[in-house]
Amino acid sequence: MKSLKLKFCLNWLVLGGMVTVDSLKIGLKLAKKHGVTALELPWEPLMTVPASVLAELLRIFGIKEVAICCFFGKGGIDPLSKNGREYALLSLERAARRADELRNLGIRIIGIDGPWAYQIAKNYEQKGFRKRLISFCNAVAKIGRKYSIVFFLECLREEENTAMRGSYELLEVLKAVNDAHVLGHLDTFHMQLWDEDIPVVLANFGDRLGWFHCSGTARRTPGRLGDTVKWKEVSFGLWLNRKEGGALECVCFEGFSPEFRKLVPEIGGEFPRDLPPDKSIALAKKTLKQAKIIK
Repeated sequence: MKSLKLKFCLNWLVLGGMVTVDSLKIGLKLAKKHGVTALELPWEPLMTVPASVLAELLRIFGIKEVAICCFFGKGGIDPLSKNGREYALLSLERAARRADELRNLGIRIIGIDGPWAYQIAKNYEQKGFRKRLISFCNAVAKIGRKYSIVFFLECLREEENTAMRGSYELLEVLKAVNDAHVLGHLDTFHMQLWDEDIPVVLANFGDRLGWFHCSGTARRTPGRLGDTVKWKEVSFGLWLNRKEGGALECVCFEGFSPEFRKLVPEIGGEFPRDLPPDKSIALAKKTLKQAKIIK
């Protein structure tokens, strides 16, 4: 099987926690060292850098493409509640405006990704929530059309998400919304925990897949001891996705740096200690290259 030759993107959480000017300079220097071409940056509350400064730093370090990750943490805004919906939409529109600013400053915007349609770890067993979920996604699609930006919706593991129980429920939501401005965001870490057949899922998503995270077992770096994700099968699945109309240009390595684990111990602290960023990025890149996923 020939290489897919996808671009290698890096999630900011591999590099650090809060996004400040100083942390960006350190992180972007490391990203440049490893030939990273695109960066996934978190939105509020981790992002503190103005668009003009961010765009200038990205250009200095040769990063020309950006995705923005949005999520609503435990105990915060609930997009599916009566009061939370308005605040969540305002936050997502601010993210879209920031993306538009960056685009006008010469940075290519891949899209806005993450589990932005529900509150992480909230129980959504109550009657009628699926209707509210689809309604919220329709409202987000409207924002996407306004700013010509695509939103990618992620399905998390069961401990963090009862809104969609696995990738197939996410696909059902996407089909119900049926708008090119709302596509799917899949992650090998979550897919493995849902015990999904990754190649089959990727084939079924076809052109509804917009963003893809590569992360090993228990958030280990891909290829590290203890990672049981079968990366050659992932590669085959991405080939099937392309055959079924998928148009992914890059895959994104998501891992949790020591800084992020310390900043958010309720998420990062539960996983095994991983490699420091420099070694983690190098191993992830090597593993994805060997699987013929990236260039």
